[in-house]
Amino acid sequence: MQQTWPDILEVPDSSLSVKTDLFIRVNHLHRLAEQLETIMQLPEKNRHEWIEENQIVIDQMMEKLSQGSSLVLQALEGDKQSMELSVEYVSKLRDVLNAVESIFHSRQQL
Repeated sequence: MQQTWPDILEVPDSSLSVKTDLFIRVNHLHRLAEQLETIMQLPEKNRHEWIEENQIVIDQMMEKLSQGSSLVLQALEGDKQSMELSVEYVSKLRDVLNAVESIFHSRQQL
């Protein structure tokens, strides 16, 4: 059950405005959060297998998410919509990080 998140892991087009890039990343985070919710609902054994099969992808995803956080700082000096997208990005990022932590925490309890 190898998982991929190509749009989360791809490098954004450098010609995009910060606002457009943030908008795209927020949408990716929404979809990622939904996928993680599905994974959290798997039986414990399947969840652990999923983690082992997807460790590299998870590590890459976490790296890209942290890189995307720098965009939030760039957008703080932007217009109101950019700031709203920044807040939404940080909120969704927190949800995703909590989901990943929950998935790994359940594995460590074995």
